Amino acid sequence: MKVLIYAYGTRGDVQPYLALADAVNKRGHHAVLSAPSRFSGLADRYEVEFAGRDDEIIRMYLEDPEVQYTIAYQGSGEAGYRKRGRQASTRLRETLRARLPAMLEDTALAAVGGADLVVAGFYQWELGQHIAEWLRVPLVMSSLWPNCVPSRYYPGELLPFGTKVAEPLNRLSYLPMRHFQIGRGIVDQWREGTLGLAPRRGRHDRLRTPSGGRVPFIHAFSPLVVPPASDWRGRVTTSGFWHLPAEDSWAPPTELTRFLMDGDKPVFIGFGSLVSRDAGEAGRIIGAAVAETNVRAVVRRDANIDAAKLGDNVLLVDELPYEWLFPRMSAVVHGGGVGMVNDALAAGVAQVPVPHTSEQEAWCVRARELGVATAPIRQRDLSPDALSAALREATDGAMAAEAGRLGRRIRAEDGAATAVRFLESVHREHAAGTGAR
Repeated sequence: MKVLIYAYGTRGDVQPYLALADAVNKRGHHAVLSAPSRFSGLADRYEVEFAGRDDEIIRMYLEDPEVQYTIAYQGSGEAGYRKRGRQASTRLRETLRARLPAMLEDTALAAVGGADLVVAGFYQWELGQHIAEWLRVPLVMSSLWPNCVPSRYYPGELLPFGTKVAEPLNRLSYLPMRHFQIGRGIVDQWREGTLGLAPRRGRHDRLRTPSGGRVPFIHAFSPLVVPPASDWRGRVTTSGFWHLPAEDSWAPPTELTRFLMDGDKPVFIGFGSLVSRDAGEAGRIIGAAVAETNVRAVVRRDANIDAAKLGDNVLLVDELPYEWLFPRMSAVVHGGGVGMVNDALAAGVAQVPVPHTSEQEAWCVRARELGVATAPIRQRDLSPDALSAALREATDGAMAAEAGRLGRRIRAEDGAATAVRFLESVHREHAAGTGAR
């Protein structure tokens, strides 16, 4: 079985799909991951065939100061935010429309070699449903969020995950996005000109097959964290999170090994790839909080943190596998991305979430409700006192014990392997239905 997997976003969005591709290969099948070109090296390290796509939109999220400002002050009363936010949003939309033709061509090129099944993330710039229709193979949609398949228990994607509204309104919240497509005219031209697909009713509905059936769906999060909705209709599964295993050849740096042996368990601090505050200020805050709470810290080198401001009892590290590192930490301070939240959950370690965006904050609130995280502190609100207080709470024995209990249950799920078995069942059913052998 050849599986073509489409993913788009920053590393936290793409890495779970690389984990799925790795699990597909280990099961004896053949996976092709199509994602922003900047992740080609990461895919190579896991020997996953990679088809790169235009990643100008991702570059803007990671490097554009105005977009970063919009992310940082989303939902705040910051003076001037509305004007600057509108300007940044307009630039993003204009850039997306300008780059969409290139993104679409890359999407089609990834499928030139054919596939037996297509997996696509449930995002507006994912076009996996058109590729599956072109190849005449099954489509499986997927998401790291419970806001895609209509339900009265969870709101649709226009509302942040965790928003509390009346149950009937939850279902209604899915309607505005049911057939919405960014750059619909450009996509239609691509469908007809590149793929040779005729216009048809419902062609932009990601949850319906060309014949009107329900598209199978995988939720790539733990049912222990977000319970499956009883009214999700059709073939919908909640597999558990897709964790990328450590590379076989990886070994910890000698300096890190010595640091871990030289004292109590340290805390980990890293804010991820999104940048939303002054790096010098972040470095000073971290240094002050580490000194105030008398902890040792492993700090990831990234653009959010000025290493020169960190002070003593801190070891600076480059990128390394969290599944190895996190179980060796007493707490994890992170940027709130869904991938980081789930990595910490699986490791069974208490969390101090410092999210950039409202969407990230929603996952952090859920971790707080589970008793394994402190209340989230938005990046814009981070201070030495707030971080010190959160570190004291996270390193308390009660939270650590609860995180350990939940982590043991989550590690038993093996979400990527469960997802692969689901894909195999969809492929078998399609083959039986078409008479293929």
